[in-house]
This record gives sequence, C-alpha cells and structure tokens, in this order.
Amino acid sequence: MYHKTTKLVSSTFATELRLKREFKKKDRLLKYAFQYRQNENDQDQFNYTRNEYADPLYQNDTINQLQDFFTNSDRYRSQLLFREPITKKWGIDVEHLFQINKSEQRLETFDFNTFFSDYSDLDSLFSNNFQNTKQTNRGGLFYRYRYKKNTLKLGAYARNVLIINQSLDGTSLTEDLNFWDVLPQVSFRHKFNNSQRFRFNYKTNSRQPSLNQLQPVQNNANPNKISQGNPELVPDYTHMLSASYNHWKGLTGSYVWTNLTHRTVQNAFSTEVTYDSLGRSISKSINVDQQQFNNFNLGGKIPIGNTPLGLRGGTFTSYNITKNIIDGLENTTKTFSNMAELSLEFETDSLFFEIGAELSYSKPNNSLPFYNNKPFTTQNYFAEFSLELPWNMEFEIAGDYTINNQWADGYNISFLLLDCYIGKRFLENENLILAIEGNDILNQNTMVQRSVQNNMIIDDQTTIISRYFLLKMTYKFNNNKTKAKDESFH
Repeated sequence: MYHKTTKLVSSTFATELRLKREFKKKDRLLKYAFQYRQNENDQDQFNYTRNEYADPLYQNDTINQLQDFFTNSDRYRSQLLFREPITKKWGIDVEHLFQINKSEQRLETFDFNTFFSDYSDLDSLFSNNFQNTKQTNRGGLFYRYRYKKNTLKLGAYARNVLIINQSLDGTSLTEDLNFWDVLPQVSFRHKFNNSQRFRFNYKTNSRQPSLNQLQPVQNNANPNKISQGNPELVPDYTHMLSASYNHWKGLTGSYVWTNLTHRTVQNAFSTEVTYDSLGRSISKSINVDQQQFNNFNLGGKIPIGNTPLGLRGGTFTSYNITKNIIDGLENTTKTFSNMAELSLEFETDSLFFEIGAELSYSKPNNSLPFYNNKPFTTQNYFAEFSLELPWNMEFEIAGDYTINNQWADGYNISFLLLDCYIGKRFLENENLILAIEGNDILNQNTMVQRSVQNNMIIDDQTTIISRYFLLKMTYKFNNNKTKAKDESFH
C-alpha cells in the first residue's frame, strides 16, 4: 500500500526592462532587454508505504517519512540585437545573450520517531543540499535577405555554457562542466499574397543536463520507483527541420493549413531502469546515441454553398523512435499515433453551433519481445452551442463524451463532461462582464489519461473535484473603443 500527501507553497517574481532605438538610416535598429525572474518552492510530502511480501524469506516493512523539499532560483537575462542594412536587399543581424541561472536545492528526509511521535530522525541517504550555477554566453551573426515575396535569414550562434554543482558548504559534487556549441539556423518565408504563405526552418539546439538529472543521491518519493542522479551526463544536440503552409480566404471563411516537422536528437536524454529482487524499479537518466520525432498535420474548413454551414476537419500524425535501457538490454520503442477530427459548424453573428467527433489511434512497438505492443483507441464526441441573447447577454453550453477502448482492465470507461456559461455585458464599450459559469455539471469527477514512455504504457484514472459553479465579474481595459467579449469560456 502506498499513500502520498503533498503540501506545496510557491512564489514567483519577474520584472523586465526593454529599450529600442531607431536611427535615421532606414532599417537600422538597436534593441536591448533585461529580465529578472525569481522562483521559490517549499514542498512537504508525507510518504507512507506498507510492503507485504508473498515470499516468507522477506519480512514485511513500513516506510513512514516526511520529505521537506525546498528550491530557489534566480535568473538574470541580458539580450541585445543590432540590425544593420547593407543594401536594399541584404542586411546583417548581430545578437548577444548573457544569462545566469542560480539554483539552490535542499531535500531533507525525516523518518517517523515513534517515541516522540513526530518526524525528527534525519535519513541522510535520501537527503541532500546543493546549489547549481549555470552561465550562458551566446553570440550570433546572421545575414538577412528580403526581396519582394521572399525572406531569408541564415547564420549561426556560438555558445558557451558553464555549469557548477556544489554543496552548500562549497564542496564540489561534480567537476565543473564547460560546453561549447555552434548552432546553425536557417529560415525562409515565401509570401504568395496576404492570405497565403510558405515557411521553412532549420534549427539546432543543445540542452544541458538538468539539476535533478545530475543529482547524485537517491530519491525515494515513491519507494517502489526509486530515482538516481547521473553526474556523467553530457548535453544533447538537436537538429530540427520544419515546413508549413497556410491559405485563408476571408470572403468565404475557408482555409487550409499543414505542417511537417522532423527532429533528430543526438546524445538524447533517456532512462536506464533496473529491477531489484522485490520488483522495485531503480531508474536514472542516461545518454543514448539518437532519438527521432516526426509529425505531420493537416487541417482546414470548407463552406457548404452560400450557407452559414461549414465542414471543419484535420488529421494529426506522429511517428517517434525512442530508446532506453532495461536491465542492461537496449529497448527501441517505435510509436505511431494518429488523431482524425471532423465537425459540422453553423455560424452567424448571433448563433454558433458545432457538432463533431475525434478518433485517436496509437500503436507502440518495443524491440524487447516481453512488452505489450497492442494498439489502443480513444473516441471523443463533442458539441458546442453559443447564442447571443437580448440585453447584451450570451449563453454557451458545451459537452464532450469520451470512450476508451483497448486500455487496461478498469480503464475502458466512458464519461460525459458538460459545461455551461451565461453572461451579461455592461457599460458603453461592454467591457464590464458579469457571468455565471458551471464546470462538469453532471459531476463526473474523473480524468483518464494514457501515456507511452519507452517500454511503459501508463493508464491514469484520477478522481478530481471538478464540478463547480462560479460567479465572476470581469473588467477589460480597452483603449481602441471597440466592444469587449468574454472569451475565457472554452
């Protein structure tokens, strides 16, 4: 039996300064921005686990702990752009970024003391205190070309990243990490007309290991799923190609859009999982040689004659190849997913109605033969109705009916979510809105999700308190003398 209770208090502060200078020479530009952001999180987590073993060689045991987890981070970011035109068609952009992230992490784990009836016995194995400093210094040089309907930008960033990990007493936990990267970038845009465009991008990026991935101590937040840090991680390197096209006709309301992306990650972050004799998993982050992610999306809307009716649809397809290590064996997971959507819309100035359906299909395939490779589907049927009423009032209602198929036992469930809204606008510009909003009126109180993570297919069913009725008043500041509308509902 495993029970976890969490209490979290967090705060965030952010401020920003922006400067912009234009010159007499056309298109010459200087921009500067400075940002500061501070985050603080203080989390208390109570873990109570009772392990009962079928094997008589193992004695039943109980874990009863309090984990006090505190994090604090400060980020300073300075960014500069200088743009110099060379000719009417060509120009140069010079960019510079300097950023410092300072993070402090403190994890204290206390066992329950039965004599004093409190959590006072520090467990040093699952406790740590250290700080992380990450300094990024990046400069970029880009050539810009603009002529008629074509815009081209090409160049590269040179970047240095310095990472220092040390305990709060100043002792280094790992060697200082110093990385140099060259990150080429290319972007191209062709503007057929004001409503039709084509874009192509090639970008590179590199991510450094996070503080939690490097953390060199165990974390037993879930005693049956133990996580370890790995100070030997190296940065990954990503190549991403993307192309997109969109075409919109304002007179008819029809449109079509599509995009295609391919992403290859070298030295990709993944996980290595081992299992002990009790069936508990012990995982840590590792680097694998390569992972790939591919997406193709297509959608649009077609009006039906000269009526307010329209047919809207889309398809969203992905094919991903990921790798991880399981008990010393490499596992390659190839996952194909597709979601198709089709709906019928009716829209006038005072009335909107939509009814439609979505069908999702996913097929994971693991190279190790003892993992589940069965496909699964989800059906979703939805409808939305919105009506503009007299006296500057508006009424909306929306429903979603979900059917899960070929999931794990107990998760092939169906549920209906129903939301509603009624509001009234006041004042000359109608920017004062009084509204009543109802969420999950039928009190389903459920959320079901499935995720595919390498060799694992995880079904989650969460009981949540989601039904509520909210009375709210909104005032929208509006300087352009146009009438405001409450768009917070859906």
